[in-house]
Formats: sequence, structure tokens, C-alpha cells
Amino acid sequence: MKRAILYVIAIPIILILAAMLIPARSGGRPTQQQTCGTEMRFISDALQHYQNETGEYPTGQTSQILQQLRATNKLGNSFVYYPFRQGHSINEYVDPWGTPFRIEVGRGSNYLIISAGKDGRFGDNNDLIFDYVSNKLIDP
Repeated sequence: MKRAILYVIAIPIILILAAMLIPARSGGRPTQQQTCGTEMRFISDALQHYQNETGEYPTGQTSQILQQLRATNKLGNSFVYYPFRQGHSINEYVDPWGTPFRIEVGRGSNYLIISAGKDGRFGDNNDLIFDYVSNKLIDP
């Protein structure tokens, strides 16, 4: 329990500090793609902490996975916080362009976090995909 509280407090602070460095490195405000990558890593960290605490990854569709990460899990712990965006469900984590992320959990320790990108359509070369195995954004 103490470990989960530490994660809930420490991770957002670390991400805020990291986000503060992005403008300094880029000479201005972070791009939407950089912001999207940071948010995908935040989701990835939440999935990893969930797996560390429960021994497994959350399952189901994206909304069910987010629901399990938001304290409706067998431990009752919250592993992720994300802002509610007007016009979307509480179980939708929305990318910088206003489209909900997709989370696909495979067997074992593999998952993908997908943003439709600027055009808002999944399945084209504009998508941003975070792969846990490589721990980085990959080409669609």
C-alpha cells in the first residue's frame, strides 16, 4: 500500500519535472507529438506499476484497462490520473489532438499504446505507437 501511494505521488512529479525540461531543450513550447509521447510513457509507467503490484497487466478494452488503473482493481489502488476532457467518458484518456488513446495488452509482458495522431484516424502512417518491448515510439 505504501508503495502504491509512493507511485501515485512520485510519478506525476517526475513527469512534470521532465515536461519542464522539454521546452528548455526545444527552445520553446513542446510539440503536440512530444506531449503525446510523454503521456504514452505515463500510461506505460502506470501499466508497469499495476503489473508490479498485481502480478499481471489489466485486461479488456482500453476503457476497461483505464478503469482498472483508476482504482477499480482488486487492490483498490489508483495507478494513473489523467484529466477529464469535455465530451469524453471518464474512462477515456485523450491524446493532445482530442482522440482517445488505444491500449492493447498482449500475452506476457507486451503492450502497445496507440494515438491516432494529428488526423484522428487510426491505422495510417500518422499514428504514434508506444511499444513496451522497445520502450519507445515506433513507426506504424
